[in-house]
Amino acid sequence: MPTVIITSGSSYVIPSDCIKIDTLDCIGGGGSGAASYGNAFNQTGGGGGAFSRITNLNITPGSTVSIQIGNGGAAVSISSPGSGSAAANGNNGGQTWFISSGTVMATGGLGGNSSTSVIAGVAGGQASASVGTTKYNGGSSGGAGSNGASGAGGAAGPFGAGNQGGDALTVGAPGGTGGSGGAGAGGAADGGAGNEYSGAGSGGGGNGRVSGLSTVQATTGGLYGAGGGAARCIVTDGFTAISGAGRSGLIVLTYTPYVASGFNMPMLGM
Repeated sequence: MPTVIITSGSSYVIPSDCIKIDTLDCIGGGGSGAASYGNAFNQTGGGGGAFSRITNLNITPGSTVSIQIGNGGAAVSISSPGSGSAAANGNNGGQTWFISSGTVMATGGLGGNSSTSVIAGVAGGQASASVGTTKYNGGSSGGAGSNGASGAGGAAGPFGAGNQGGDALTVGAPGGTGGSGGAGAGGAADGGAGNEYSGAGSGGGGNGRVSGLSTVQATTGGLYGAGGGAARCIVTDGFTAISGAGRSGLIVLTYTPYVASGFNMPMLGM
């Protein structure tokens, strides 16, 4: 049974020997983390993308269909002018769909948030807002407080929901650890790549990071669909904090190839 992995493009040509798609899976894009400098803000990582599947989709061989691969949320960067505190929220991940958003669709995770108070993590892509017969939530990011930067959520996958990123609620603690993808069967925490599809799968969320280095950069989410970690620079002397980017989504389909039936030619002259 052939497996096709689609990671880019806006259209797809159905194989000439495919008359029915047996399974069609989508993973939404992951959200990027928030970033800040100074000692006023807490920030969270981004949420992981949702998973959605349909089965037994009849299709015309050789036809061209529209697709969308959900973009990962772009990382955010914020630089200190030398005093004060400031923050920037992350960017949302995009929807992934095949043929149309009403055929099969997985939602993206939310971008990370910032707050001067203790803050809960943002949601991953929601199964309830996705389209399919089997659906799982993307992992949410961890919560943050005490000038923390939380880990991002892992992407959902074919074996279950993405896992939540780690909290960053304790003074002086490092950034939270990213959640693993797909009920732990996908990419490991800290931005590991998923491999449920023999080389592709639901990624693990990126770690958050807190540091006084001149450039503080959180971990990017793992391929595919994972959220990026949050970043916080604890000093204000012209330094920069860069959040982890979310990762783009994924489409995977399997189909049973059509095989023409053989036939016997009559023997002439017999």
